[in-house]
Parts: sequence; C-alpha cells; structure tokens
Amino acid sequence: RGPGVKPPYFARQTPQMKWPEGRVQGESMDLVEEIDVRYGNVILYPPDKKELVTELSNKFRKIFPSKSRPSSRAAFLFGWNGEPLWKSEFERVLTDTDVLLKEQQQSLG
Repeated sequence: RGPGVKPPYFARQTPQMKWPEGRVQGESMDLVEEIDVRYGNVILYPPDKKELVTELSNKFRKIFPSKSRPSSRAAFLFGWNGEPLWKSEFERVLTDTDVLLKEQQQSLG
C-alpha cells in the first residue's frame, strides 16, 4: 500500500474516477469515452476504432484463465484465492497473446 489513505471510491480498482457530480466510473475505456464527451477538444478514442478495440479487447479477455484474478500489475499470475496459477497456464497465455498480437500486426500491414 502506498503513502496516504486512498479514498473509498478508489479502492479495489485501477483506474477509477469520481466525477464532480459524484458518479464513480471504473472501466478504462468508459473513462476515455467520458473524457472525450466532457473535454472533446482532443479525441482520445477515435469513434471509427471502437469496433476494432472492442473486438480485440474481447479476444484478449478470452485468452486469460477464467479463474485468474484481474490486475493491472499481476494480470493473470494469481487466482481469486490468492494462489499462483500453474506455469503451463502462464505459458499458454503468453503464447496465445503473442499469436493475437502477431495477427493484429499482420492485419495492419
């Protein structure tokens, strides 16, 4: 745990935003879209890429083991019970992720 006490709306998820009207939002892409709506002078998430980003995000989520604990730091190394996942699962995820990234790179030319 870092210095200082985190406010309750920031606990358990990263990132999470509490908007001035009190609404709390935690999904990364939803935050980017909301920033575009509120402060649209610079578009962070081009509308013409939404379908592609959603498709790739869904494919990427399917690669991770279903019993893994989501985390921006440890990603898929630990299960919900705190126990480490098997080395074979770790290696499979790396291989499948590499395949997905190579397919995307080839499709971009």
